[in-house]
Amino acid sequence: MITHQTGAGNSAKVIEEYKKLGMEGVRVSDFIDDMAGLFANTDLLFARSGALTVAEASAAHVPAVFVPYPFAVDDHQTRNAESLVRAGGAVILQQGDFSAEKAAGIIRDIIASGRLSAMAESLRKNAVLHSAERIAGICLGAAGLPGGEAGAGQ
Repeated sequence: MITHQTGAGNSAKVIEEYKKLGMEGVRVSDFIDDMAGLFANTDLLFARSGALTVAEASAAHVPAVFVPYPFAVDDHQTRNAESLVRAGGAVILQQGDFSAEKAAGIIRDIIASGRLSAMAESLRKNAVLHSAERIAGICLGAAGLPGGEAGAGQ
């Protein structure tokens, strides 16, 4: 299943483009409220690369095609996506290069080449486990409190 989040008011147009390209079984939505449910049932995510979206895709080991928002401050959405590209779990398609044909070609290539499962496995291998506990330890250490990591505040 492919999931494509479009942003407000764009889903009908995107659905038509997928139909023109003969692509079936694509779930298109303006916004997605149940991210846990989405990631549990998604093989490939197609979305902008905001920090939470990238973090959620990474944590759920869902490969992605990211189209960074080109007007984000300091192009931070591209930087967000690059972290998963380096891990082997994502592809970036810049908006300036975007076309329905190019997007469909990337998706078809990922699926036809067998890269989809390799991308998911790369995300699993690069997972950062227990990050909340690690961050709490760093904060406690920086504050000089018990339970903190030694030298975290230096």
